[in-house]
Amino acid sequence: QQLKVVDFGCGSAHLTFALHWLLTEKAGRQVDTYGVDIKTHLIDKHNSLAEELGWPMHFHNTPAVDFLQDKFAMPVDVVVALHACDTATDQALLQAIGRNASLILAAPCCHCHLNQQLTAHLRAGGGGRVLHNRGMLNLVRYDNVFKQQTADMLTDWFRAHILRCHGYKVEIVQFVPSKHTGKNLLIRATKKQVGGSVAVEAERLARELDDMKEKWGVVPHLEGLLREHGLWRLDAVA
Repeated sequence: QQLKVVDFGCGSAHLTFALHWLLTEKAGRQVDTYGVDIKTHLIDKHNSLAEELGWPMHFHNTPAVDFLQDKFAMPVDVVVALHACDTATDQALLQAIGRNASLILAAPCCHCHLNQQLTAHLRAGGGGRVLHNRGMLNLVRYDNVFKQQTADMLTDWFRAHILRCHGYKVEIVQFVPSKHTGKNLLIRATKKQVGGSVAVEAERLARELDDMKEKWGVVPHLEGLLREHGLWRLDAVA
């Protein structure tokens, strides 16, 4: 069976080429590999190298959210996103969910979007959406380091939980020792087989997600992307 693998935020594409070689030469699989990045000069270079090697690899100069612009018509098997900055990781997860990827490997990088929401609440004195949960902000009110670390953890918790809500088994692992990089968290998700308890589990997961959003007064970027593209499946569940 031909595998379709997409590396979002491929950058220098060392991982992209190595993964293609591993799957084809070592695992003996037939693979179409796609790399996506916004750096034009790198994409041109990668396409030239792939053509020189005669490998079925295709590099696209576009933000992850705009990949192929085919309304998610092309299914993929594996989605990889290694240190795609801030919401670029969410864009990669959007593509994975929309294209029904069987395996997702995402190592998030900087986390700004949700941190900005926490900052806005603090500047507003803890009002707005968190009116009944001001105590949650005490954790991040006095120290920027705690606020950033909390935003990091919350961002990736929301990503993992949204994946669970959309039918994935999710594991959070440290894929390299922290002495090499602080950005060593990996979201590893595999598509689950549909079973009889799925509806009950989906309802519980959706309640947990809503509870966390209410407590912190935030809206995860991945939710907004899924809603924008008609892929949010939880309104009918919750």
